[in-house]
Amino acid sequence: MSYQEVSASYTETYVFNVPKGIDLNDTSKVKFWGIRYNTLSIQFVDGTEMEIEPAHQLDTDYKYPESTDLEEVEIDHE
Repeated sequence: MSYQEVSASYTETYVFNVPKGIDLNDTSKVKFWGIRYNTLSIQFVDGTEMEIEPAHQLDTDYKYPESTDLEEVEIDHE
């Protein structure tokens, strides 16, 4: 016995404001930057670090998903 499941994936966009005077492409000052757990982390060459929370979230368009997937799920009976 089985049933069908449909999963829909949507894209959410978050915007992070980089402070004035910081250029993430300047490798003489910025060692690494990346986003993890929805926080922008910046590691500077001098060893200091900065974390930036999102400034705002853009509205998610739920009208059409980015992708859909149909899966047959088997129900095991013991």
